[in-house]
Amino acid sequence: MIDVIFLMPGNEPPNFTADLSVGTWAGVATTPAASAIGGRSHLNLEVFEPSRLALVDTLDNPIRFQADEDPGPVFLEITVANQGAGVLHVEPAGASTLILQPGERATVSYHRNAPMSVRKP
Repeated sequence: MIDVIFLMPGNEPPNFTADLSVGTWAGVATTPAASAIGGRSHLNLEVFEPSRLALVDTLDNPIRFQADEDPGPVFLEITVANQGAGVLHVEPAGASTLILQPGERATVSYHRNAPMSVRKP
């Protein structure tokens, strides 16, 4: 199991999707409080499935999810779309960071023994 951190450095409300083509979403590593502050809930997950998550809003920053990694040379491959107003950082534990500007989409492959590779449409 590997932690994947989604960070909005400017503390804007996150809005993104993250689809795994290698690996599986397994859980939320830190469970935010369930109460609402200022009309925003702490964690608003639109979709959470083994290969797809869509987060619409959260007061927590960073947001930490857990993924079951693949045993092969590419241990995790994620397609992320940042639909939020701020910059989104995607940080798997022990790997390089993917940085997406608002409206950007990219597929990133995290390799065991090589640098990550990024494909943007």
